[in-house]
Amino acid sequence: MNAVAEVDGTDYQMEKGNEQWVRKKGLETETVTTDHASPNQMADHITPIMIKPGQKVRIKIEDEPVIKVYLWNETGKEKEIKLEDHQITVPSSKGNYIYEVLAEWPNGKASFTFAAEVQ
Repeated sequence: MNAVAEVDGTDYQMEKGNEQWVRKKGLETETVTTDHASPNQMADHITPIMIKPGQKVRIKIEDEPVIKVYLWNETGKEKEIKLEDHQITVPSSKGNYIYEVLAEWPNGKASFTFAAEVQ
């Protein structure tokens, strides 16, 4: 799945994390799950998107999944971020922020991560 965070018309590829997919094989159902580092571990290897305080980020993921966005801190998931019209608004305070985007389709779900540096 292609997943990007769009800021001012520029697309930034999100890092793919955990996935779970359900496939039917005849009468049987197969579930495939991948395990990946947590978003805050992944952020150590991600170049943050440079962004202005209070700016909007559009989340674009193919095949129109149901999307939830979470802000992470150094200890784990901090809180769910309000998503309006496929967009979130970054904080007005300067700093580094880690976002996990959970996308869910009828046959599976996937996690994506991006980092933002508010300047």
